[in-house]
Amino acid sequence: MQEKSETGQAGPKAGEGKQKSPRRQERKRDGGSRTWGVTNALRFKFLECIISPILAHATAGGRLTTKDHERTRSAGSPHARRCAFFIKPDNFRTRAAAGQQSRIFGMDILNHLSPRRFRAVDDLLAFISIYDDTRRTRVYRALLRRHQKRIQGQVCVEGGCGLALFAVEMARLGARHVYAVEHNPLLARLARQRLEQLPAALRHRVEVIEMPLQAFRPPQPVAVLVQEFYGQLLYDEDLCVLEQLRFQPELVLPEGGELRAGVLASAKYVDREVTPEVLQALAGVLVAGLFAERGRELQFPVLRWQFGRGLEQVTDSIHGRRGDLLCFGVVVTHRGRRICTAGQCPNWSCVWTPRAADRFAFEFRPAAAGRECHFRWLA
Repeated sequence: MQEKSETGQAGPKAGEGKQKSPRRQERKRDGGSRTWGVTNALRFKFLECIISPILAHATAGGRLTTKDHERTRSAGSPHARRCAFFIKPDNFRTRAAAGQQSRIFGMDILNHLSPRRFRAVDDLLAFISIYDDTRRTRVYRALLRRHQKRIQGQVCVEGGCGLALFAVEMARLGARHVYAVEHNPLLARLARQRLEQLPAALRHRVEVIEMPLQAFRPPQPVAVLVQEFYGQLLYDEDLCVLEQLRFQPELVLPEGGELRAGVLASAKYVDREVTPEVLQALAGVLVAGLFAERGRELQFPVLRWQFGRGLEQVTDSIHGRRGDLLCFGVVVTHRGRRICTAGQCPNWSCVWTPRAADRFAFEFRPAAAGRECHFRWLA
């Protein structure tokens, strides 16, 4: 089907040190098209705390593993708190042995918390950063308005509702009753407080349910479920939850997505900080926001997800494609129509890695929060 453009426009072991988020590494943007390493200062810190240990390890003939990275962070680097979100060896959500660090610019969790408390606060801050993406909010609202006839007079659900933004939108569009389902207790409480500020006729039609979406059994048939469980690499967050539902919605918004890729010439992207030597040191590592997107990086689909069908691989080969730099990016779709694209909606950025072969493999394994991505090149 030809694509159309959108026109509407775990908890770690407790220990010393800061706690690092396995989820929010992917979330906050600084207002531009880059995510991590957007400023020269941060990128120089990246070089200082990451590249030297990688090169030393590679010289010794070894393969960088998560444990190697943990030792790097605990070795006393003054910028250790920046290391974890620039590079993710072996799994996409690197965990630090000394604890975890929550990473949103200007919103680090500095004191020790219990794992449960940390996860709750971390998710709260993650949603604050998600709402910074006004384009995402705008196109989701446009998607709901296009399906107003399916929403009016019906029972609807917002899964992973956060502050219940889209649940309220469906109530405004005439839904008879909306369940705003949220597992995080802090977010559920804030959603209820937000609803209390709305007119009674509106707030009485939105009910906050504090539980995981996959555990929710609505007492009535559900006409529309709205969700946004897409990760930076499509399936590395919570899309798997939609395969475990205890109810069958008539319509899911949006109902599809792709991980797209492009093979590019690194000479057009490298610069004074991320030099060709630095790029080669990142072999086998997927790094989000390493370069600024130019708008035409995502050329062909690699993975595809659709509600009711699950995840499928479209291709694992880039044979015959010229270029030494591979770029990945998620595209949120509904019935073949693009809703959000990495690099255009700031909630998702492109992910980069130097080319090492003609074939590659993705595997998404269960993790404490969603799924973690395992990536490797195939001989």
